[in-house]
Amino acid sequence: MRAGKRWELAAFGSGRIRVVGYNALLQGQFRDSPVTVSSARVSRAILEGEAGISLGWKRCSALLTIARRSAEFTVGQVRPHTYGGVHLVCGGGTHRGRTNR
Repeated sequence: MRAGKRWELAAFGSGRIRVVGYNALLQGQFRDSPVTVSSARVSRAILEGEAGISLGWKRCSALLTIARRSAEFTVGQVRPHTYGGVHLVCGGGTHRGRTNR
C-alpha cells in the first residue's frame, strides 16, 4: 500500500469444473451399505463458482464472498448448494526483506 493511501476496493471471481471418478461418501466407501447412491445418479462433473468483494482500510480488510456448486447427485429434488461468508482480516506491519552480503 502506498503512503497516504487508505481505502482499497477489489472484486474477484473464479469458476472451475471438478471431475469426480468415485464419490466414496455417496457410493459407500468401496463396500455394500444400505445408505448409498447408485453410480448412475452421481454427478461426475461438478461446476463451482465464487465471487466476492474486498474493502480495505489501512491494514484491515472486510471481505464478502458467495459461492455456488452444482448438485452432486440426482436423487429427489436436484439442489445446488449456495453459501457465503463475511470475513474481517487485520494484519501487522509489512515485512521488508533484507539481504546480507
